[in-house]
Amino acid sequence: MRSATSRLYKRLPITANRQPLTIIVYSEDEHRRHALMAALSNSGKFSAERDQIIEVAAPGQSGQFTLRNGAVLLVDTASEPLDPGMIEARSPSTVLGTFGEKALNDPAYDDHFGLPLKQQGIDRFLPRARELAWLRSRAFSEGSSSTSRDKLARLNRIGTALSDIRVLHDLLEVVLTEARNIMDADAGSIYIIESGKGGVGFSGRKVLGRAERRTRAVAVKRAALTSQVFSLRFAAAQNDSCEIPFEEIVFPANLESIAGYA
Repeated sequence: MRSATSRLYKRLPITANRQPLTIIVYSEDEHRRHALMAALSNSGKFSAERDQIIEVAAPGQSGQFTLRNGAVLLVDTASEPLDPGMIEARSPSTVLGTFGEKALNDPAYDDHFGLPLKQQGIDRFLPRARELAWLRSRAFSEGSSSTSRDKLARLNRIGTALSDIRVLHDLLEVVLTEARNIMDADAGSIYIIESGKGGVGFSGRKVLGRAERRTRAVAVKRAALTSQVFSLRFAAAQNDSCEIPFEEIVFPANLESIAGYA
């Protein structure tokens, strides 16, 4: 009989931190395959309760797994390529990665691990893969429709831009453009929260999360944070319906500030 704790565990909602992963490791090289599997299973970010690792040693074994919700496919770039049709027909929430001496020049892949493998890189990848799978599974319905593939490609372009573009203005333009295309919005804007005077970073999200406990200590912390002034930067704006000159504005705000139409 399962304990009450296990029953409660099953009832807990799936969040980004609790998103289960099915990690498929494909390589024709046994040493590479087992090295990556060991790095994954030894990571403190790997959950033995929720996650599983599937070993694939040859392209013909692709029938043993499916690229559905929560799937993470890691491909050795030195091995025989998998069936392209299988990659194209993947679920929109599937996370793709490669490992080997050379990375694939393909925007569909989210990450690459060089050799020799570094445990720190694996530790950083697992939470990111978990969050990507969770976000994508909620952003798109499962399936291989052209609309889902287009939205997935736009998300991949945003991810690539975050890594490649160093000029903030250019990066924000790419992120805003692709986000508007995904949402079918004719206009959009980006605001950036910056720390206030004294260089103290804004940590409202962390404190507000604890405020649900309704303890006096948390209430005091939240009250202090409410009075903390930080800066809100109007950093980017786009509008296809009408032409509005853009002017970057920085103004003070706190947790009681309200944004909306005047």
